[in-house]
Amino acid sequence: ELLPWKKSPHRLHDWSRGLWFAPEWRPVPLNASAEARAALPCVLIGGGDVAKELRHLLGAEPSACPLVSSAADAEVIAEVLQAKEWQTVLFLDPLVADDATLEGPTMAALLEAVRSAMGSGLSLRFIAATAGAQLGAVSGRIGCGLLGAAVWGFLRTVPLEAPKLKVQIIDFSDVLDPQSLARAVVTELGVGAEEMEAEVAYANGDRRVPRLVVCPVSQPATALARPEASQLITGGLGGLGLLTAQTLADIGAQSLILLSRKGRIVAGDESLQAMLQRLQESAAAVHAWSCDVSDVKQVCAVVERIRAELPQHPLGGVVHAADRKSTRLNSSHQYDL
Repeated sequence: ELLPWKKSPHRLHDWSRGLWFAPEWRPVPLNASAEARAALPCVLIGGGDVAKELRHLLGAEPSACPLVSSAADAEVIAEVLQAKEWQTVLFLDPLVADDATLEGPTMAALLEAVRSAMGSGLSLRFIAATAGAQLGAVSGRIGCGLLGAAVWGFLRTVPLEAPKLKVQIIDFSDVLDPQSLARAVVTELGVGAEEMEAEVAYANGDRRVPRLVVCPVSQPATALARPEASQLITGGLGGLGLLTAQTLADIGAQSLILLSRKGRIVAGDESLQAMLQRLQESAAAVHAWSCDVSDVKQVCAVVERIRAELPQHPLGGVVHAADRKSTRLNSSHQYDL
């Protein structure tokens, strides 16, 4: 059953005002109430000079605070974590690794460390430190930030699978020397595991933690900043794609490029044909082109075609509206524009 399209965004604002929340990073000073050495014995994984400085600040013997390379085999990491009843595992490799493709040893070492910590059955404190993953990239190290973002995404799911692990992630967006980084981590260790913040970010000299705040619902757009620019929509000849295109046309888009594998609507689909006809009757120029967006060469060819055929309407925006399951709007699928 097709859903009727009614433009009434004001109804959304009427009942939902004050019900939407978003995280906001707020300055919160550290209230250390415990001795950092309470984190011993601990295991330090990766981190290079930061790990060495951290062990020095803790005043720990190598046996109570071993350093394990992130490049070590999974068996070595598992063996170390199973050798003793550790209090803390500190995963420091994202501070020094620069791996935008995630193909290096860091993520594999993190997975093994978490797996082994979970297998121990202990109420471990598991801390990971990253650089440029939250409040801004560290200058010249975008790969480090991308790697850190993957670490954050993975570790946010761990408490769901292993509630005994007390996971904390600390991000640094400033360019700091190993001594400063180590001092900040030691300071965080001074907070008891039960009182610690699960997520912390240091930026511009401030220690920040996320807090939920009321998020105002944005007013619907009534005009485009660059109406002359082409708006490209993948899956453009499906139900969601045509609906998106019509919305863009209604707020002033002058050029719409609808991409689909065949470049045409499936024969016999009268509802989509009607949507396309209505779109073509608008003031916007509508271009239906064939392109498989999973093929890099075809995508590059589309970009070149825009430059060659639509010089007055350069590419201004892309909406990915391809839906593999269906090209029709139906009652079991919700769409938010």
